[in-house]
Amino acid sequence: MHGQPLIGLLVHPIMNQLSSFFMRRIAVAFLAVALWHSASAVFAATWTVTNSGDMTPIAPAGTLRYAVEHAAADDTIEFALASGAETIALLNQIPITKSLVIDGSNTGGSGTRITIEVTSPGASAYRILSFSGGTSGALGLYALTLKGGDVSANGGWDDSHGGVIYCASGSLYLREVTISDGKAAK
Repeated sequence: MHGQPLIGLLVHPIMNQLSSFFMRRIAVAFLAVALWHSASAVFAATWTVTNSGDMTPIAPAGTLRYAVEHAAADDTIEFALASGAETIALLNQIPITKSLVIDGSNTGGSGTRITIEVTSPGASAYRILSFSGGTSGALGLYALTLKGGDVSANGGWDDSHGGVIYCASGSLYLREVTISDGKAAK
């Protein structure tokens, strides 16, 4: 007790208690923020396409259309298609209304990237994909070939927007994507 003022003896224990109280609160706050930011990654699912067929109005399990219809926002769709089955011919457009990633690298299958096309490229009067993700939605397409789609003769506003992909709202991200043989009026 020699050399320490009386005020120091009273304040020091209080400061230690306040300091540890606030440090615990700050640690809990950082942990809560970290968990909140990683929650979407923890709960996001991966859907695997194992069937290159397409059928409407009820898409069979394992098809791309089924995966898109049943996936939740922020899920990923990947492919495990065998050699010779890497092309998916769509009977009509696939509408997407939530944030998704579609990875066509096909690493679970033959390793040949996926081609998605209309049934008759150059003659089918519909596009491959339409995306309406709202103001914060995002569609990410990776390692795909998108072929065909012709909306040039549909009439009205629809014929001037995206022959292969139409992004009505949200963000569209393309990486290693080849787009060919699409037509729109403008």
